[in-house]
Amino acid sequence: MNTPDAAGEMWHLPNDPHTRTTQELVDSIYRQAGQPRTRIRSIPPLLLRALAITSPVARELLEMQYQFEEPFIVDSSKITTRLGARATPLDQAIAETVTSYTNPSRPHTARARS
Repeated sequence: MNTPDAAGEMWHLPNDPHTRTTQELVDSIYRQAGQPRTRIRSIPPLLLRALAITSPVARELLEMQYQFEEPFIVDSSKITTRLGARATPLDQAIAETVTSYTNPSRPHTARARS
């Protein structure tokens, strides 16, 4: 979530400062879930355009395609410096999420991070 402050500046919620590719993120999720590595595939733009003629989901994907053309890199140093807010390390967040899905009888409880 991006919210401008009183001076019109943007504040980004805390995020992991290490930039990762989508493939690296997927690899981490699969590794922590104990699954073999997978390969990411994409739909060719022409096929997506053809599918968008009849499919509302494909139309939405086509509309959002620009988000996958350039990396998203945000800087949350302002909120970290001024408020001390820190992100949960990505590997920890993935591990806790995988645990919550693989062991639903063990409820995950949110806790404050320092």
